[in-house]
Amino acid sequence: MNANAVTFDSSCIVDGGYDLYDSLAMKVLEKHGMQDDIPADVALLLSKEGFSVRQIPLSRDIKGVILVDKDEGNVLNTGSDKLIIVSDALEYEDARFVSAHEYGHYVRYKAAEEVLGRDPVNIIEHSLVTTRRLSGVEKFANTFAICMLMPKDKVHALRRGLGMRFSDFNDRIRWLADTFHLKEDVVRTRLEMLGLMW
Repeated sequence: MNANAVTFDSSCIVDGGYDLYDSLAMKVLEKHGMQDDIPADVALLLSKEGFSVRQIPLSRDIKGVILVDKDEGNVLNTGSDKLIIVSDALEYEDARFVSAHEYGHYVRYKAAEEVLGRDPVNIIEHSLVTTRRLSGVEKFANTFAICMLMPKDKVHALRRGLGMRFSDFNDRIRWLADTFHLKEDVVRTRLEMLGLMW
């Protein structure tokens, strides 16, 4: 296993109340006409949201960073006021998840903005998505990411045909992981969230 791999299980997400996250994720996908895409094109979605995304070397403990600065409008000379940085040591599936996770921080701040009726403070955060004692903010971002990358309705639709195709549970997990371009532990967690550990 890659030492920089993101490890994931149900301790990394919020405990219940997933309808809110499913709704926020679907709202974002629908906004960009991506609600039917399997897998969701995270890079395209982030581009449509005005994010610049870079993969660069980061400390082993840091998988991703989000920087949003409405005042300067040019984070780290990227020409964008929104930047997501992902560790270049991550495998493709982990980089997708971390990008969606970092975007989840932005979604959280935008939701706070709507509730507060004003701009929240500028976002400058880094995320340690492998830390076992995650804060509520990190769990929010993880839960949002998993809901966006594996939309509930798509999982249910695909699930209907899986029993016929694969009798072995692990084969189903592998197939879903390949289909959604995610790691198997993320898929298992999403199925647990949906009560689909069949």
